[in-house]
Amino acid sequence: MVVLEIYSKCLTIKYKTYLLSKATIFTILTQIASIIAPIVIAFNSKGFWLKHDTFYEQPNVRFKGEYIFSALTDNPSSPILCNNLPFLQQFKKFDKCSLLKVIEIDKDNDGKIDELKFSLTVEIGGLKVQSFNLILILDYSLHTQCLMKMQSAAVLQYQNYYSSNEIDVNAQLGLQQFRPLFCHSRKTNQEYNFPCVPEYVRTKFEVKKVIQDYSIRNISTYLTNKYITYSTDKSKTEFLLNLRIQYPEHNFYYTVGFWQEMKWAWIQFLSLYIIFSWLRQKILIYLFDNRLFSFYEKSPLKKEK
Repeated sequence: MVVLEIYSKCLTIKYKTYLLSKATIFTILTQIASIIAPIVIAFNSKGFWLKHDTFYEQPNVRFKGEYIFSALTDNPSSPILCNNLPFLQQFKKFDKCSLLKVIEIDKDNDGKIDELKFSLTVEIGGLKVQSFNLILILDYSLHTQCLMKMQSAAVLQYQNYYSSNEIDVNAQLGLQQFRPLFCHSRKTNQEYNFPCVPEYVRTKFEVKKVIQDYSIRNISTYLTNKYITYSTDKSKTEFLLNLRIQYPEHNFYYTVGFWQEMKWAWIQFLSLYIIFSWLRQKILIYLFDNRLFSFYEKSPLKKEK
């Protein structure tokens, strides 16, 4: 005949003793040790407090329509400078950019621009472009893990060794970050939401100064994975620059909030506390089962007199 277990229950046995007894003091000390030991071990093993973390996100990047193009030619007295920034229009004597084409493409229809196509045509006459700098002003924002909005730039610098009059550049927008960002789930970080080309250049404009000031920002965008092709057509009196920029996901380094820091610390503490609590329970069972302390046992199996 098969015997089945159809019901079971646990009986609670209570061990009682005085407040200042050895059993009470030992029980309290082991309880304190089981709490402090996991904290000490987790803290000394490093990483107990999570101060910084990273996340990936494709930023929302929009071209503001503002640009600066400067070039040096084989005639030192005939540099090329064209832009559409209002406070730089005083430099019209250098304005030789005749045609500008811009296309922003959202490939997956998610509301974020994935690619920018920028085409610039410059009237150069009989001159030859030896080098150039191109600065595109961008609006850069994040909307998920970290709310942030800033003005950034895509800077293209090129030495035209072959005196080509048509250059095609394919690149990706990268991110350079020196310090962690401050993030808040409801407050937008606008620490870097200021013009990349400050208005003090209205008195003395230097592309070198603009690029140097931009390069020392804590967080900035730049062109990476550049692939450049060029061609020469002697019949043309124009310089054509075609630039294609893709916007991939970026890795952001940020300062974590209080609750994220506590969550990380709690997981480490709890995983160690379970082990020490189990060891403490085994020690107490051994001590009380072998009656190494003086105590009064109260059991439901024994009738009190």
